Amino acid sequence: MTDIPHVVILGGGFGGLSTANEIRNSLSSSQVKITIIDKKDWFMVGFAKLWIINGTRTFENSIGHLNELEKKETTKHIL
Repeated sequence: MTDIPHVVILGGGFGGLSTANEIRNSLSSSQVKITIIDKKDWFMVGFAKLWIINGTRTFENSIGHLNELEKKETTKHIL
């Protein structure tokens, strides 16, 4: 069995998720393992807060759950 690189990303914000997506889109699951570590289990784009304030959306409708990343072959989320 060949060891594959294990990339650990600290922070599941915009930068961390963008980095994980770029790596995942560039390499197959046999080439890299990605772990995202964050204290939250959700992500929200900053401007979505404006939609919550003006009542256009609720908090629940404005977040993405980081555990959904685990369905992707190469990515694991840890709280």
